[in-house]
Amino acid sequence: MNRTLSTTIAIGAFAALAICPLCKTPANASPAAQVATLRVEPAAPRTVRLHIAGMTCGGCVFGTKKVLAKLDGVTAAKVSYEKAEAVVTYDDEKVTVEQMIAAVATLGYKASVADPASATPSIR
Repeated sequence: MNRTLSTTIAIGAFAALAICPLCKTPANASPAAQVATLRVEPAAPRTVRLHIAGMTCGGCVFGTKKVLAKLDGVTAAKVSYEKAEAVVTYDDEKVTVEQMIAAVATLGYKASVADPASATPSIR
């Protein structure tokens, strides 16, 4: 009887050692169960206001909006002929303001940051 009790204690102690102290996952669990899940919060979208010189009509607005929207990381582009500007919402981990300015330049327009303070995280 004493031998059975000591075997049970030894097995119980081994089982306790086979469990990860951080996540309480058994060491013999599947790899998927052993992998810790890391949550990465998406970056806050940013908004920039670009002054665009050279637009002459509604077609210019359409082309500008289209070339900006094609950039990976741009989530919204509102272009105004009357204000000669574009307000662009984007993910700064995927696209830069310089890339937006270069994209607008392919249409023959000159874009510049209208207000350097406008390149700030947008509020949702």
